[in-house]
Amino acid sequence: MTRAFQALRELIVRGNLPPGSWIVEAEIAERLGLSRTPIRAALQWLHREGYVVELKGQRKSRIVVAPLTREDA
Repeated sequence: MTRAFQALRELIVRGNLPPGSWIVEAEIAERLGLSRTPIRAALQWLHREGYVVELKGQRKSRIVVAPLTREDA
């Protein structure tokens, strides 16, 4: 899970996943060569750290990259 967290955080901080972009677990898992389980755990961790936010819709929710602050960069 630490590897997934660090890899996802790097993608966000470096702008490869810009603020506002939707995060799709399956696509990220394939991109990083990991299964969806560590990606899901990493997304929960990133949510707690403020790197991603959950947008709740009527039918389903989406996880998007949060706006970056100076401290994040």
